[in-house]
Order: sequence, then structure tokens, then C-alpha cells
Amino acid sequence: MTATAGDIANLLEQTTALGGTVPAELRDLVATIDAVHAWTPPQAGDLASLIRRGDLTADTATDILDAALVQPNRQPGDLQRIAKYELVQRFTHVLDGSAGDELVESIRPVFTEACSKIAAAAELVGPGDRVDILADADTGTIAAWRDLGEHRATLDRVAAVVDILTERFEVLGVPQPWHIGNYIRAAMYTPAAESLHLVARALLAPDGAGGPRAGRWHAISAALVLNTPSVARDILDTAHRTHLETVAADRNRVTTNEAAARPGSTAPIPA
Repeated sequence: MTATAGDIANLLEQTTALGGTVPAELRDLVATIDAVHAWTPPQAGDLASLIRRGDLTADTATDILDAALVQPNRQPGDLQRIAKYELVQRFTHVLDGSAGDELVESIRPVFTEACSKIAAAAELVGPGDRVDILADADTGTIAAWRDLGEHRATLDRVAAVVDILTERFEVLGVPQPWHIGNYIRAAMYTPAAESLHLVARALLAPDGAGGPRAGRWHAISAALVLNTPSVARDILDTAHRTHLETVAADRNRVTTNEAAARPGSTAPIPA
């Protein structure tokens, strides 16, 4: 896991910009990280410094000596780094649970609306149409062109959240040898495991200048959903089982064919 406190800040910023909400447990962890960052360390607490300052008295001796016994001297920056690191680990762990699902669910309405608007606008503006069609276009086509740009930007912002979740916090794990292309990203958008490969391929469509007005979303928005990490994990698990069954069936077929081809074999060679 490569996430940092900066990734947390980016995730929250992108989510709230979409009108999404951050679960309380995650907000509490962020507040703790902020408090650690803002911490102003007290004066040096080594025993010699305490004695020189006059802090070691008959009344304080027991507490100060106990603290000096059980706590090695640490630099303030070291403590802050340790605390931030552990809090990011905790944030990642919490994000893997229901809090991650809640966060994604909070931006699903804006994703669904943008997909619907792009699908409707794409009936008037084709993937190959360019800005010159507006020269003699009717008001409906002009509005469709505008909608495609506006709602593409929304889906791109949603994709930024998804990418932070999957790439920085690895809520769906890491790519596996059996994955084809960007299966992890596609699992967040596919309606079922059976369409995982198709969605993965569609998400690789041209997205830059000279491409469709709505980029990679232009032709596929009507078929997409926004899954929670839990649902996406189930989709990947189902796809993995299907993959293993296919591999096993292919292996059995090869073994049967080899046995049938051996000299003296009476077994029919499968078609």
C-alpha cells in the first residue's frame, strides 16, 4: 500500500467536490492527522534538561523519572512521522470496510445522472462528430454538445475518486496475473462479472484531443454503474472463479486429447 496523508486529503477533496460525504469514522481520522500535524512539541524532555530548568522537584520526581524510564528520547519529527504513518494505515483499513462503500454511494447519484445525460446527448452527437457540426446545428444538438462536455467532466471527477481508491488505497487489491488490462478499474463500473472484459476494453477508448466529445464515456455511459468496493470485490471473485473453471476445462481437454492420441489407445479423439 502506497497511500499517504496527501492521498487522503485528495480523496476527501475530490469526494466533497462531487457533493459526496465522508463517513464520520474517516473524518475523525483526518482530524487526528491534522492534530498530529499541528502539534507543537513541548520543551526538550530529557532528564538533564528538566533538571536544568528546575522541573524536577520532590513533587514531580516520581512522574518524571517514571516517564524517563519507559520512554526513550525521541525527536518530535520522528513521533509525528510515526503517528501519521499509523493513522494512514488505520484510514486505509477503515476505508476497506463499510466506510468505503458509504463514500462511493454518496457520489453515485451524480455519476448516474451524468451517465444518463451523456447517453441522451450521444443520440444527437456521434463519437466522430467534431465542433464544426455546430455551425448549422439546431438548438437540441448545440445543447447536447454542451451537455457532453459538462457531464464528461463530472465522470472524469468520479473516475479520479475511483482511481485514488483502487490505485492509492488498493481497496480492490493489486493486479493479478489473470487480469486482462484494467480489470480492477473496470470492476468499479461493470454491472456484472460477465461484462468485466467488455467494460475494461471500453475504458481504454481514446480520451484525449481528437476523440469523442465525451471521451471514453461517450459510447458506454448507458451501460455503466458505479459499484461500491464490496460489490466490485465480489465481481472480481466471480470472474476469478470463472477463469479457474475455464483453465481447468482447457487442461482436461488437452489431457484427454493427448491420451486419445497415444499409440494403442481405443478412446475416441474428441471433436
